[in-house]
Amino acid sequence: MCEFRAMRAPYEFDSGWYVTAGYRTLEGGADNDDVYAFAWLHYAQATVGYRF
Repeated sequence: MCEFRAMRAPYEFDSGWYVTAGYRTLEGGADNDDVYAFAWLHYAQATVGYRF
C-alpha cells in the first residue's frame, strides 16, 4: 500500500513570473509472511517559472 500527500503554495507576479513552494510525503511498505518494510519519505519543493 502506498499513500502520497502534497501541499503547494503558489505566488504570481504581474510580469508573468511565478514561484511555488511545496511539501510532499510518500508513505508505504510491505507486510507479508516473508518481509516487513516501511518507508515514510519527506520532500521540499521550490519552483520558479515564467509564463508567456
